[in-house]
Amino acid sequence: MDRLKLILALLLFSFAKNNLLAKNNKAYSEKNNAIKENVYISINSNVALTGERLYFSLICVKNNNTYSDLSKIAYVELINDSKEVVKRQKLSLNDGKSQSFFFIPSDFKTGNYKIVGYTNWMLDSNDIELNAINISIINTYQPLQLKEKQFQKVSIDLTNNIIDEKTKLSFLNKKTYSKRELVKLSMDNLIKLNPSSNYSLKVYKKDSLTDFFNQSTGLKNEKIKLIKKTTEKPISEIRGEIITGKITSKQKNIDLKNIDLAVTITNKTSFIKIIQTNHLGHFGFSIENLSENSNLLIQILNDDYDKYDIELNTTDYLDYSSLQFESFNINASLNKSLEKRSISNQIENAYIESKKDSIKSVQEFREFLKLDNIYNLEDYTRFKSLKETLKEIIPHAYYKKIGKKNTIQISDNTKDYDSNSPTLIIIDGIYIQDADELFNYNFDNVKSIGVKRDGYLLGSKIFNGILWIETISGDYEPNNNFVVKKEILRPSPELVYFKPDYSQSSSSRIPDYRLQLLWIPRVKTDDKEIFFYTSDLEGDYEIVMEEITSTGLRKIYTDSFEVK
Repeated sequence: MDRLKLILALLLFSFAKNNLLAKNNKAYSEKNNAIKENVYISINSNVALTGERLYFSLICVKNNNTYSDLSKIAYVELINDSKEVVKRQKLSLNDGKSQSFFFIPSDFKTGNYKIVGYTNWMLDSNDIELNAINISIINTYQPLQLKEKQFQKVSIDLTNNIIDEKTKLSFLNKKTYSKRELVKLSMDNLIKLNPSSNYSLKVYKKDSLTDFFNQSTGLKNEKIKLIKKTTEKPISEIRGEIITGKITSKQKNIDLKNIDLAVTITNKTSFIKIIQTNHLGHFGFSIENLSENSNLLIQILNDDYDKYDIELNTTDYLDYSSLQFESFNINASLNKSLEKRSISNQIENAYIESKKDSIKSVQEFREFLKLDNIYNLEDYTRFKSLKETLKEIIPHAYYKKIGKKNTIQISDNTKDYDSNSPTLIIIDGIYIQDADELFNYNFDNVKSIGVKRDGYLLGSKIFNGILWIETISGDYEPNNNFVVKKEILRPSPELVYFKPDYSQSSSSRIPDYRLQLLWIPRVKTDDKEIFFYTSDLEGDYEIVMEEITSTGLRKIYTDSFEVK
């Protein structure tokens, strides 16, 4: 790597830092100009049984009634009537929109719950006002006290606690369908969809249980006022998710400033950064690429790694002690509906492997590295050691002893250039700071080796080339004491929701006890027809399209049909 490349790399690094500062300055400038965000949530059902999935869609809008382009991350929390957060999700916002689900486990107690959504941007205030959805959860594996429903009035803000409009529409060209029949919903010329609104669509089986809870809780949007547990202000996530933490010294009089850390999230979408602490030992970094992996590996990049402890900051900011819940009572006449729904749910879960929602694919991190060569070791005579593999297969990589340590060197693309910079070594996405551990590794387990022969800037460190190693199993475990593993909350991946296709005979023998025939978290404004199949369950079904406007108004459009 010649001097020109080095200067260019440093300029790019400087530009990246300035660009980050510019974006943060823009964010704080807009905060000072009273730009606010609001989060609104739509759900697929206001009552859920244990073993079911509670699906939701989310929109984040600014107070000028446009989708927010500020926050890139939102949070959704499920709170029980003991004011405890029992589920939390982190979501990536795409043009201010996102969607996911909560699985309701068998240890949840029966009662009333609230779903709350927010961004870190919304928590940068002493007076926090959020929107909450009221739902009920029933654990059919635990004894229920069935009696007449009695409402206990509580003092809550009922602003926006109603459906603003409910309109009956005709989505269908007929009202009766047979089992496993194709249903076509006509959207064309039905209503003119507002591009500034979000539309969710669900089709579900009506019974006395859903009717009962529709009357009691509905799809109500309650405004709640909260305070934070701490005076600490979370960082607004305007570039991507932000992870913060600190290192502390196990001994006195050890400087915590400018300690280099390597942070890695391993996966096909591997994330690697080198960061530095400030004078207090605090550190932070943003994650721009998506990955469902929640395992964070942190390495202190000096020989005194054992003199420090590493802690990550909590994301548990909100105090829910002031929330109020209605008392939960359920009518004894619903026992039969509960039993039928529970049986249907158990049958569906028994065949869940053939009915799984799929995850949208994300781009591999390696594509950004633009490796010069990738050597698939199956195409060559295999060697058990790294030394033999480099010597016999990888022409531009070699090992070298420096003192008592083994190192790996990459010959630069520039002829006769000799750099003192180290090689960046990555195996299954994990940063390797001591190459010695690879010299004892069995390379029969390695699938491929990639090489980049130019300089590479990672954080404040310059590397002379990259050696990228992928094992066959893809789960390399570091064999050292300086890698610290931490579990972090990651954004939920975007899902493609399962819909059976009975034009294919392969599904015909699998029981279909779906109570919810369709859930679309975001209906596209150019959709003209929407298709789905009925299930094996006879009865009355309801079609509900919910519109949430950019001002938070809720409008409902409904239709119904029967399956015989």
